[in-house]
Amino acid sequence: MEQKTLGLFIMSYGSPEHEKDLKDYYTHIRNGKVPTDEMMAELREKYEGIGGVSPLAKITKAQMDALASHLNSVQDQIEVKLYEGFKHVAPFIEDGVKKMKEDGIEAAVCLVLAPHDSKFNQMTYVARAKKVAEELNGPKLFFAKEWYHLPEYIDFWVNGIENILQGMSKKEQEKAAIFITAHSLPVAALKGCPYQKQVEHTAELIKEKLGHKNVYVAWQSAAVGSKPGTWLEPSVLDLTQKLVQEEGYTSIIYAPVGFVADHLEVLFDNDVECKDLAEKLGIQYFRPPMPNTDQKFIEGLGKHLISMCTYEEWKRDKKPLQGSKSLEHSIVASR
Repeated sequence: MEQKTLGLFIMSYGSPEHEKDLKDYYTHIRNGKVPTDEMMAELREKYEGIGGVSPLAKITKAQMDALASHLNSVQDQIEVKLYEGFKHVAPFIEDGVKKMKEDGIEAAVCLVLAPHDSKFNQMTYVARAKKVAEELNGPKLFFAKEWYHLPEYIDFWVNGIENILQGMSKKEQEKAAIFITAHSLPVAALKGCPYQKQVEHTAELIKEKLGHKNVYVAWQSAAVGSKPGTWLEPSVLDLTQKLVQEEGYTSIIYAPVGFVADHLEVLFDNDVECKDLAEKLGIQYFRPPMPNTDQKFIEGLGKHLISMCTYEEWKRDKKPLQGSKSLEHSIVASR
């Protein structure tokens, strides 16, 4: 049987690899508005606080490579060829779709490296990719749905939190709060958007598996200077202060489940700002590791993609590919 080539198109936020690219990156985030010197100084201070430029670009590339390698290792019927597209840095999402077209890719499975669906990530990324594919008359794109509920993803966070709790006495565990956190978003942009409910559902799934009662949802990384009530609340900082004062917690475990890699929002907003506040309040700060290229996490994403039937003749026949290793067909692809 002739081996076909399937595109694996992975989309992500994007991050500059070098300090010299920060201004262009920030300008793109601001829809072409050049940031002021004061804004750039504040941003550079944050990056300096985490030791330099964010590691996100390198980690994202490693995640993409690991996923493509995994998909090629578990079956031998298709050559999975990786393509990338970013929201705010080159190659942009449009560039990735154009590259697939140039390479003669007829179909591709597409994944956004964000577990929850919102107008700021999955919805936007998918719309941009679809627009270009339609203009170019191909390739045919099949989009993976939100994947926050994948067992491997939930288990990753549960295991990380449990590892921290196991280092505490029973009394210390009772006085420990667990914050399930994700990026705050403008309230006005949430109409018709499942993001908040999906994050809250993530917290419920983690709480159920943990069996720990002190689990809270908190929102982080809201825009600097945003007015109270205009972004999702409570913020991690406000909730930290409130619960320490009212409930007497002596430690807080911050689990930033809205992200999949170490980057500025985690390494600064959590590991610097939240940690500084915890120290001022006299409590202990904890954070489990990020998924990054964790093997089980990558395998979970692979399962989410591996069953997506990508060629029309296979969908019509409703038959799995045949061979020494075959793809399973259990996830419905959306176009």
